[in-house]
Amino acid sequence: MAAADLDADYAADRRGSAVMALILLETAALSEVPLHVALPHEQPFARLCRDYLADPDLAVTNTDWARAAAMSERMFTRRFRGLTGTSPAAWRSRARLLASIPLLRHRTVTEVATVLGYASPAAFSYAFTRAFDVPPSSMRRR
Repeated sequence: MAAADLDADYAADRRGSAVMALILLETAALSEVPLHVALPHEQPFARLCRDYLADPDLAVTNTDWARAAAMSERMFTRRFRGLTGTSPAAWRSRARLLASIPLLRHRTVTEVATVLGYASPAAFSYAFTRAFDVPPSSMRRR
């Protein structure tokens, strides 16, 4: 907030220089949090993932996806992991959490948890905080 009030020539001001130096130090210490999920390029995996992104549903299981792909669950999981680097369940969990970010700008944590099918707001908050290192309430537009 302090940096937003600085003039463009902040280097001439000792406080401005200190604020910017601190921001640079803190930014360098942050860990990167990827805000994407890998999309497989092969069918039927790509279709299943795109459909899920359009309508994240907690009730979908690996068995459902394997059946839709006409594969055994084990074969489906192995191929999916090879294409995306993660298991189908972990992929869906990450996709749901990413889908929550724009919703959290205008809705409460409870509303988003309900929309995305979490058992409780606490379960959603725990998963979100674990994935992104910030609580979901921090996404709320002020």
